[in-house]
Amino acid sequence: MVKIKLGQLATPAFMTAMQHLLGDKISIRGAWHVKELVAKFNQELARYQEMRKIILETHCKKGDDGKPLLDESKSYSFDKDVMPTVMKEMNELNAIEVEVNPITLSELGDACTLNAQQLIDLGDLIHA
Repeated sequence: MVKIKLGQLATPAFMTAMQHLLGDKISIRGAWHVKELVAKFNQELARYQEMRKIILETHCKKGDDGKPLLDESKSYSFDKDVMPTVMKEMNELNAIEVEVNPITLSELGDACTLNAQQLIDLGDLIHA
């Protein structure tokens, strides 16, 4: 088992590398494993997004109706004094670890075309 931090799962680079694996020519065993991982990651990312929204909406500026005030780019806005709390809570959320079985190189097979950057982006998810 390896531990992957939620903050890593939520990065575009990690998601892109996983998308590449989904479309790459890998063994049936590897494809099955990747499919299981994607299902787990999607579940964890949904929970992550839910918690992220709670953190942001708890601390953001709100209108008279109690609803979050969004800036011109449709983003939450915050008073400066709450930013350390928001950052602390987001860092705690990003640090939560998800345990998964790593994918082995033999599961991927010789036809897999991951490049070095994608291997770096996937971190401990790929093992020899």
